[in-house]
Amino acid sequence: MVGSPNLLMLDEPFSALDGHLRGHLQIQMRHLLQKFGKNALMITHNRNEAYRLCQKVALLDDGEIIALKNTKELFSNPESRQAALLTGCKNVVDAKKAGEYEVDVPSWGVRLSTALPIQNNLCAIAIRAHYFNPKTEQNRYPVNFTCEIEEPFEYILQFRHKNQVKDSPDIWWRIAKDKKGNQLPAELGIASVNILPLYR
Repeated sequence: MVGSPNLLMLDEPFSALDGHLRGHLQIQMRHLLQKFGKNALMITHNRNEAYRLCQKVALLDDGEIIALKNTKELFSNPESRQAALLTGCKNVVDAKKAGEYEVDVPSWGVRLSTALPIQNNLCAIAIRAHYFNPKTEQNRYPVNFTCEIEEPFEYILQFRHKNQVKDSPDIWWRIAKDKKGNQLPAELGIASVNILPLYR
């Protein structure tokens, strides 16, 4: 930055740091980039770093750019399987159009309503693990829990729908420890706005 470059290139600048130091340096980096006032290109494998620091994100898969969007737009509507996976979606599943705002998920044995209109070339949907909710009435179905993994501040709970195809993967639900309660719910719902249609 001393030489006042037109482009600042950052190649995984936080990769060798522990979590505590990484967080502090990312805050400092935000201030530095704002003062720099010019373009910066950062390479990262960490979606949280990209979300915190970048206004626009390009996703690369096998050497090709598969998405180039404003950061928040990419995370809210990834549009493709690979983009959904690279932005952290744990639940990506084949789906078919069932109506203008409805999809069938054959391997889960459920039909879901969506907030976004569904195009004819739908191939899958994505649901982020934090979006399931026992209090949500939309897209609500009975579930059977299969696995519980404790993390420092959250639980990963894996479950299956009642009519889910036998060999299909379990579904992920992430929940904060203070929200879990003593008894797991018999049903889970998901708001239509949190169902992300995918087209490739």
